[in-house]
Amino acid sequence: EPMSFLVVGGGGALGRAVLTEIAPAFSMSVDFMVPPEARHALITNTLSQSIKQECIDNEKNVRECLKRESLNSVDTIVCAAGGWRGGGVDSEEGLQGIDVMWNMNVRSAVMTAHLASRFLSPGGLLVFTGAKAALEPTPGMIGYGMSKAATHHLIESLAASVGDEGGLPEGSTVVGILPSTLDTLANQLAMPHVDRSEWTSLRDVAEKISSWSMKHDGRPSNGKLVSV
Repeated sequence: EPMSFLVVGGGGALGRAVLTEIAPAFSMSVDFMVPPEARHALITNTLSQSIKQECIDNEKNVRECLKRESLNSVDTIVCAAGGWRGGGVDSEEGLQGIDVMWNMNVRSAVMTAHLASRFLSPGGLLVFTGAKAALEPTPGMIGYGMSKAATHHLIESLAASVGDEGGLPEGSTVVGILPSTLDTLANQLAMPHVDRSEWTSLRDVAEKISSWSMKHDGRPSNGKLVSV
């Protein structure tokens, strides 16, 4: 039976890299945009509603999509959504960035977690994108650091729930991938003069996720934050 994947943020650079890597597996994307690489693209409209409503709406859409394919669950769920804003608490830019980072990074992670609580298969894999930078203080990008630290906390909390009532299914693995800086076009445009030799390639991340999906014994331990 072919593997099945749900990618939240499938329309972004990392999401599309993951969808390309896992083809021809069954794949669903939840995003504002329609990635051509996904077999099914579900459109979400995050910011016009509460996080509770967003979770309820997307749960319904995913359930209907799976039903049409005669599936009840998916093997791997990936949160590839997210973004970056800079600024500290002293600047309007930094304060605005806190709102933006909450919506782009934390809300998308919470929605992914909720969908996993409903649709992840026993023994499945749940992957979030954290950030190596958020393991240290981030005074110049306060909203980003806070949002990724919250994501790391979510990863560890979900890992602790595996097999519990109301938690994730038995045998599942929750992992955080913590890049330094992802080598995306958006990041290249935002930081044109920076040395990119230490940046993390999208393909490397996508290959790791694909490999962990296929080989249960090659996965990091449950709750692990993996710097890449």
